[in-house]
Amino acid sequence: MVDRINHRKLIGINKTDIIGVLTSGFGASLVKEHYPTAKIHQFKTKLDILHALANGEINYAVISLSAAHVLLQKKLFRSI
Repeated sequence: MVDRINHRKLIGINKTDIIGVLTSGFGASLVKEHYPTAKIHQFKTKLDILHALANGEINYAVISLSAAHVLLQKKLFRSI
């Protein structure tokens, strides 16, 4: 996981943080490698991850910015 501004590893993620990843894919292994003390919650869909993030169930989400952007726009337009 990198921040979108300077593309550096995020600092400050610790054992009290919860990171959401997709059940399918390699997100969990990347999180374990780079943030070994963080807790990992797995989700079936990218939308499930975004809901959990919005509801405060997780602190961080492993999802591409482009996928998050599309999902957030679709969700926003449905609520209007």
